[in-house]
Amino acid sequence: MTIRTAVVCALACPIVILPSLFFATMASAQVDQVLPTFGGGGGGQFTARCAQGQMLNGFELRTGDDVDGIRPICITVQQSGDVQGRSFDAPLNGGPGAGATYLGCPDLAPVVTAVWRSTEEAKTEIINGVHVFCGKAATDQPVTTYPTAVFDGPPDGDSRHGFWSDQQSCPSGLVAVGISGHSGTWLDSFGLICGALVLAPNPENYVASIGRSTTSSSDGRSICEMARDARARGSVAAPNLEAKCEAEKANAAREAQAQRVSASKAAADQLQLASLGQVNPWADPASQRSVCDMARDARARGSVAAPNLEAQCAASAAAPPPAPASKAAVVISQVYGGGGSEGGSFANDFVELFNRSQSAVKLDGWSLQYASGNGKEWKVMKLKGTIAPGQYLLLQQSAGSLVGGNPLPTPDLKGKLALAAGMGKVALLETTQALKDLCPKSSKLVDFVGYGSANCAESIPAQSPGRTTAAVRDAGGCTDTDRNAADLQILAATPRNSTTAAIQCAK
Repeated sequence: MTIRTAVVCALACPIVILPSLFFATMASAQVDQVLPTFGGGGGGQFTARCAQGQMLNGFELRTGDDVDGIRPICITVQQSGDVQGRSFDAPLNGGPGAGATYLGCPDLAPVVTAVWRSTEEAKTEIINGVHVFCGKAATDQPVTTYPTAVFDGPPDGDSRHGFWSDQQSCPSGLVAVGISGHSGTWLDSFGLICGALVLAPNPENYVASIGRSTTSSSDGRSICEMARDARARGSVAAPNLEAKCEAEKANAAREAQAQRVSASKAAADQLQLASLGQVNPWADPASQRSVCDMARDARARGSVAAPNLEAQCAASAAAPPPAPASKAAVVISQVYGGGGSEGGSFANDFVELFNRSQSAVKLDGWSLQYASGNGKEWKVMKLKGTIAPGQYLLLQQSAGSLVGGNPLPTPDLKGKLALAAGMGKVALLETTQALKDLCPKSSKLVDFVGYGSANCAESIPAQSPGRTTAAVRDAGGCTDTDRNAADLQILAATPRNSTTAAIQCAK
């Protein structure tokens, strides 16, 4: 089913949880269903289907501000539900973009069940946002969208004519096995190819489900077979044999789980191909390991990915993230990008500033700047006025198209920045000159916050906020250790303005 709606949103568009798909093992000979594409008609037509027996696990996107190119990532799942392997064999469709972004379903829900897509219209209509919905390769499982399976480009600007969104899922009984669409310099459009869910046979040595024992009788029977025979004969030995059988099945299950975890970690290292320090989308979504942490882990395991990760770690030392802000008088104390979304708390996005110092700070000539989580196009809001010691300043930003949520408290300043709800980069500078790089370095940089899967932050990005939550600095705004993940927590959005009671930070 495809639903096309005309909206102009601040990239906090609603994510609707779709009905569960009924998964069952089916024959791969079933004819595929190619669903309608969504987006513009520019570029050439392409079809990218996973190999027979594989299903769609996610995408490698080539991105800047929009989606330039796309490559499907395919997966094989065993009948046990275990992931057997991922494939990156499909060709890239579209342009190379400014960097790679991976949107993948994790091992606990490895199969793509639906996608949400957005487009913007400039010279032509092109894709600028993708959300991936994930489900288990089993019956009666709900679909879920993961924090690391979302890419949002910027919303429409003054020179653009429209911004559209669409959600598409495969028909009941089918699952995504590829994509088709149009691409040239950019990804103009794409839609799902749906086919049967095909599960690979378990390997012959799969022990967790059959309880095969290493302890056996002289005739080769396992302990579980002896327990069944004893029970059938009414033997007094049956309870003892059954207990041993259950213990050995539990041991086998633990060994199998340990093997799966080890294989999953090895596969995760192979996927560290995007920008420095990016959290791996196939690892735990809450993971906050730096690229140097991952390099050390990979070397300890003897992973083939270790040299590549170590090179990225060395590069990160040579090109550090934004300058430390621990001496900054004014910090970014709250970031909210869910303004105007369905179910959102407030009608507008907002950024809150806080003066940690004991002196008033004049903001004339300063600016607040924003870029998408993977982008290098920085939008500028000029600041003015003075912020007193211990005082907050509420900077109202763009309103979402759905006009959801309550009005903000009276803002101190109004801007037009459109913040993504789940990931982005916000900078406070003592200049109005726009930044230029993915991870800027500037002597004028006062404070910097990266959140979600942003490719730049003070150390590690803060976790992803949502439609009702914000990234909120600890201790009322006083904490600043130059680590976004440690300094900002995801809490209910609670905007404060200059009329809020001032607080004094410890000297």
